[in-house]
Amino acid sequence: PDRIALMGEDGIRPCASLAELVGSDVVVTMLWDDATFRAVTLGQGGLVAALPASAILVDMSTLSPKASVEVAE
Repeated sequence: PDRIALMGEDGIRPCASLAELVGSDVVVTMLWDDATFRAVTLGQGGLVAALPASAILVDMSTLSPKASVEVAE
C-alpha cells in the first residue's frame, strides 16, 4: 500500500511545498542537515514566517542542537 495515502487516512496531510503548510496547527519536519533546516524554517517564506504563532513544529531532523535552539528562539 502507498504509505502516503495511508497517512491521509489518519488525518495527516503530506505537503510538497512550504506554501501548502500555511495555516497548519502542527508541522513535522524530517530534514538532513542544519543548513536545510535553517532554510526551511528561517529562510524567506519559511515556516517561522508562514505558520501562526500557536503552531507546533515537531522536528525529527538529523541536525545539531544549536540549530534547534536558533529556530526555537
